Amino acid sequence: MTIAVARSTLNPDRSNAVLIQHALTGNTHVTRGASDEGGWCDQLAGPGAPVDTDRYFVVSINIVGRCYGPTGPSTPAPDGQPWCSRFPLVTLRDTTAAQARLADALGIGSWYAVLGGSMGGARALEWAVSYPERVRRCGVISIGASSTAEQIAFARRRHWPSGRDVNFKGGDYYGGPESKSRWRRVRG
Repeated sequence: MTIAVARSTLNPDRSNAVLIQHALTGNTHVTRGASDEGGWCDQLAGPGAPVDTDRYFVVSINIVGRCYGPTGPSTPAPDGQPWCSRFPLVTLRDTTAAQARLADALGIGSWYAVLGGSMGGARALEWAVSYPERVRRCGVISIGASSTAEQIAFARRRHWPSGRDVNFKGGDYYGGPESKSRWRRVRG
């Protein structure tokens, strides 16, 4: 797991920690900060912003199995080949449990707030459901507690073409002559 922490400091009682969850393809760079790498939500956090980094200790965590996560389908497995379709299923509950262990290691017993949009909102909601005693405020954006039939249908329609592409090879598209195809992942 990789994390990013804003400039603020954690209070002695650790009561000012805010967890900001990224969407599916996000990374830990909530804001631009001191680097030139752009943040995905520069308006949300920073000095004087709604999540004021002069007041709150902001944490963002990359999750396993995602584009910017520390380990995912493109990472070499023990046999030296990319995991590809052999990569284990990682659920929202799994990632939330891993984040809870990280919070424990940081000495954060409860978050001042857990915020997130899209898949980050789903993880924020999972925090509120699985660890209600550890979440004092929860901001869930662009996600519902369950998927509608319409959402499932639209998602399926987006995934259908990739499964039909011969270069996709059921998710095992790394390493062969097709690795230069549009399916090659570029990691950040």
